[in-house]
Amino acid sequence: MNVKQGKQWRSIKKALGILHAEDPKIPHAESLAREIHVTLAEIERLFGVQRGASEAREGHTLVVARVRGELRDRYMYPVARRGPALMKWAPSAESALRLPHMSVGNARLIAAARAMVKVVALKPTLFSQQAGFEKDLLSKLRASVRELEGAIAGCAEATRLLTKATREFGRAVTRGRSQLRMLEGVLKAYMHNNPGFARLWREATRIPEKLGRPRKKKRRPPGLPPTDT
Repeated sequence: MNVKQGKQWRSIKKALGILHAEDPKIPHAESLAREIHVTLAEIERLFGVQRGASEAREGHTLVVARVRGELRDRYMYPVARRGPALMKWAPSAESALRLPHMSVGNARLIAAARAMVKVVALKPTLFSQQAGFEKDLLSKLRASVRELEGAIAGCAEATRLLTKATREFGRAVTRGRSQLRMLEGVLKAYMHNNPGFARLWREATRIPEKLGRPRKKKRRPPGLPPTDT
């Protein structure tokens, strides 16, 4: 939900509140008001989905950051530093035990971690607590990779839900405003004879313009070449 949509949503609710307080007893207006109530209920539901998905994505993002650091620095770093000397006999061990840079993406980090898991699994006793590594290093490596993959998948799903709900929320707000304009057409004659209600209705349905002057684009005089910077 953006700022404009929030203002539109509040205007719909405020206008309906004014209509119910006035209660003009216009049958067609009442049926339109019921339709708007249905739309408002949908807006409320979608807002809840948006909020839940946003909170879920934020939570998964925090987990991704935490597990990335734990996986790379706590588990992979010691293996990358000492593993090649311990696994000289294993083919391609040195390249498989290479530590990726901290800035690599999640896919590359996971691929590097899985390569390490394969090498460590060849002789896990060499990476024991007695040798200075984490207790149950292999199990923790695997669990950390699974947790990271799960958090990434959760973040992607939350983003999908948020995108879908945001799109549907915008459509529902637009539909509500359209219904409100139809309702205003039905109420036009009533407002003509009831200026007090008409004033309240206008205040409720009017969306304030954005404050401040719009930015002016700087234009070069015709024929003037761009300056070198």
